[in-house]
Amino acid sequence: MVLVLLITLLSAASGFAAFHTAANAYETKLYEEAAEVLHLASTTVDNELKKIEDLSFSIMDDNTMRREHQAMGIRLYSRC
Repeated sequence: MVLVLLITLLSAASGFAAFHTAANAYETKLYEEAAEVLHLASTTVDNELKKIEDLSFSIMDDNTMRREHQAMGIRLYSRC
């Protein structure tokens, strides 16, 4: 009877340890993949914002656009 109880407890402890190890490995992998996706998304957003900024300044620096805006009374600012 005691032997059966001891074997049951050891089996339960081994199962719990295996589950804990697998859960930690899964959580670590999930965190790494989420961080990678977040980094990729933030890099993409940064690149798109840079394109928009460059386009905005090229429009602002365009002489034809500047003359048309000045004719309409809109003041354009130079790049800092």
